Amino acid sequence: MDEKKRWQKENGRHYITSEWLAQQLHEGPEIQVIEVYDPVQPGPNGRSRADYLAGHIPSASLFDFTQFGPRPEYLPKLEVLQEVFEQQGIRYDQPVVFYGSSSVPGMHMAAKTAFVAYLLGMDEIYILDGGYQDWLDGGYDVESDEVAVTSVPWENPPETRQVAIVQTPEEYQAIRQKEPERLVVSFRSLKEYQGQSEQASGEIEGAVYAGDESLFTESYHIQHPENFEDRWQEEGIRPDRPLVIHCGSGFRASTGFFLLKELGYEDVILFDGSWAKYYPAHLHSPDQYPIKNG
Repeated sequence: MDEKKRWQKENGRHYITSEWLAQQLHEGPEIQVIEVYDPVQPGPNGRSRADYLAGHIPSASLFDFTQFGPRPEYLPKLEVLQEVFEQQGIRYDQPVVFYGSSSVPGMHMAAKTAFVAYLLGMDEIYILDGGYQDWLDGGYDVESDEVAVTSVPWENPPETRQVAIVQTPEEYQAIRQKEPERLVVSFRSLKEYQGQSEQASGEIEGAVYAGDESLFTESYHIQHPENFEDRWQEEGIRPDRPLVIHCGSGFRASTGFFLLKELGYEDVILFDGSWAKYYPAHLHSPDQYPIKNG
């Protein structure tokens, strides 16, 4: 039994249940289903290509996350990301569901891929809450072997959402100086935030703590807001305030981005470089890129 309550929503804006997905697949082929995996850094309990071939959600194609480049580098330019989606056969004018393994890396990879879809202007973007294991636990059918992918050129693509991302520390500091009312929110762990991590210690100056433990239950389902909303309110994290969010390398923040969207936050910017790029900038120019400890 999870120590923290799962948030079960009948009509999620982005996080959907296996029951909802099964119903959509039953009603017709319009919805696209994409399994996301990383053959280089699968992480604990990650799914491999062999796992996918042994069993996956019906009609799901397999997406290699390394097409976005090595981690923790920046995401490529939007035109490159569009080409990746075109080659994968992902259409911009149909709903799409991303899922990964039921693990921390699997859920974050699905969210980061969904964030790319968001940047590219897609509208009906969903993430399977709980990942692949949730589908299995529901007793739904699976398919084996690979679903063929046909490249689909994007003609008259939607307007992109470039405003939802800043990448470099320079861009990050520029937006903070231009919009001082924008709250800096960290989705790193408490130890990282307090400067007690074995890795590079400290936190971006001015950041408040949302915390990566606010994201999932032990079964990798999105937590119920009652588990964290009081603390968030105390930190000033409110739907009516513009935010810029970060984590270690943009993965946890991608999940945080969609959790915020699920809660009705509209003005959210993701710092793609996050701590992985900010800290080296701090070491080079500590006054320009200040940090705090504790």
